[in-house]
Amino acid sequence: MLTVVIPTFNERDNLKELVPRVLQLGRDFRVLIVDDNSPDGTGEAADSLAWEFPSYVKVIHRERRTGLGTAYMAGLRRALDDGADYVVTMDADLAHDPAMLPRFWDALQTFDAVVGSRYKFGISVVEWPIRRVLLSYLANVYVSTVSGLLLADCTSRYVGYRRDALQSVDLDRIRSGEYAFIFELKLYLQRAGCRICEIPIVYYGRRRGQTKMSSKAVVEAAIRPWQLVVAGPRGHTLPLHHPPLGEIVHLRDGAVMPSVTVIVPVQPGNWPTEVIASIRQQTYPLDRIQVIVVEGNQPSVQRNRAAAQATGEVFYFLDDDSVLPEGALIRALTWFNDPDVAVVGGPVLTSGRDSLLQQCFGAALGSLFGSFSSRNRFASRGFPRVSGEQEMISANMAVRAWIFHREGGFDERLYPNEECEFLNRLRAKGYRVVHDPALRAYRHQRENLRQFARQVFRYGRGRMEHFWVNPSFFNPIFLVPLVFVLYILTLPLSYSHWGMLAFFPLLLYGALDMISSLLIVISNRSPAMLLIIPILFPVIHISYGVGLAWGIVSCWWKLKSMRMPTLSITEVAVSTAIGSSEHKEEMG
Repeated sequence: MLTVVIPTFNERDNLKELVPRVLQLGRDFRVLIVDDNSPDGTGEAADSLAWEFPSYVKVIHRERRTGLGTAYMAGLRRALDDGADYVVTMDADLAHDPAMLPRFWDALQTFDAVVGSRYKFGISVVEWPIRRVLLSYLANVYVSTVSGLLLADCTSRYVGYRRDALQSVDLDRIRSGEYAFIFELKLYLQRAGCRICEIPIVYYGRRRGQTKMSSKAVVEAAIRPWQLVVAGPRGHTLPLHHPPLGEIVHLRDGAVMPSVTVIVPVQPGNWPTEVIASIRQQTYPLDRIQVIVVEGNQPSVQRNRAAAQATGEVFYFLDDDSVLPEGALIRALTWFNDPDVAVVGGPVLTSGRDSLLQQCFGAALGSLFGSFSSRNRFASRGFPRVSGEQEMISANMAVRAWIFHREGGFDERLYPNEECEFLNRLRAKGYRVVHDPALRAYRHQRENLRQFARQVFRYGRGRMEHFWVNPSFFNPIFLVPLVFVLYILTLPLSYSHWGMLAFFPLLLYGALDMISSLLIVISNRSPAMLLIIPILFPVIHISYGVGLAWGIVSCWWKLKSMRMPTLSITEVAVSTAIGSSEHKEEMG
């Protein structure tokens, strides 16, 4: 049984048309109307429909209007109490075409939640002025970037849910009373590991009546994503078969674990001694481990060539300076007991032996102000969750071998950020990507400020290369550092026109810089960091912005003229079961 939940307030005429259109679709559809004591007689019209279709239409009458979010909550709870297998929420204003409901039904046979998307496959909105379409699109970018919700249409209200998906989250913890409820529930489902897909819809805009969006709802929708980021995923059920959240997971007696190939790309002559030593110290059957070291100058190509010769059921990608703590391999590979998990990865943290400056590099990269949606690549936060490229890094990432081969591996035109394009491809095809904050690797940060700035510059350049390869996966939020650089360059001109007002954005930036620096100092209990961290944020943002600008100018030619590098592949013996010799092959 599929129940369609329709909140109403002054929707009498629309409701009389909508409900019969839903019921005439057949199948096992039901309609649940939630009316907030509408003064135009919507409640009476709903009762009339319930009398006309007594087995198919039910009505909830609320004494007063307390917000769209609370109306949805009341409807979802009642639908679950009535035994609905699937629940779909939709607007009463005829903006959502009920003819799409069979598509939702079919998709819910495979996915835990289905979002009717206006923006996943281009912009499919009609009868809206361009200004409103632009505001809606930017609002989605804002919500997705701040909260980490991996959807193109975070604010769609045409959404279907499986019963068990709704039961996997604590609905009582949802605090949004207005429109913010729409993305808050989706975010909790994502954090709970639910499989969410988007199907294209055409949004027609309101046919009759007036919009119910209030200034209070707008303010709540702007603030709530930040509150969800601060609160994190605490208190929500995670129906993934994840290991305990402790650092070390022990192998059960008699357990059969998958074979793993650890792939380490290195610069010529730079042997990863620490990496190999950390692998040999793992509490994992060494006869199930194969290590391949690939020398070259293009890591995406090196990783693909090593994968072509690998024999493991899982590929574990590390950088030449990524050191795994005890139990990391078992923790990563235990995730693959869940057949739905395609990729698992965790953060790369700063080595405890690094200097104060290097510790500051890591802290700045791992902060919200420093790296925004990518910060969890460099810091361990929250619980295991279904995630995407924003939180994953190829320096600490495991992939099922057959999936890696079937999907064509990394795009060899890209580095860095080749894992971003790869993971976006997987996510678009419905594979499950898991970020486990306790699956940590450690490495040394850059030794000085110049090297650090160059590192961030390459991140920016790599992001623009990613755009050239596949523009559909590009998030406009990554352009903010470039806008900041352009603002700095044009500041003298702005001052000549606007006077001191031109410095307002810079003052705001300085305030955010100091607040973020203080939070880092407090969390690390290191007052000395206050002398360094405030300088690093502008270094990060300017270097990244300049990298983006350089990528715009140079990446097209680079991608067009790229040549295949010469590689040297070495298989490293990590146990006597593999043998004491090493196999080395030159590839051109």
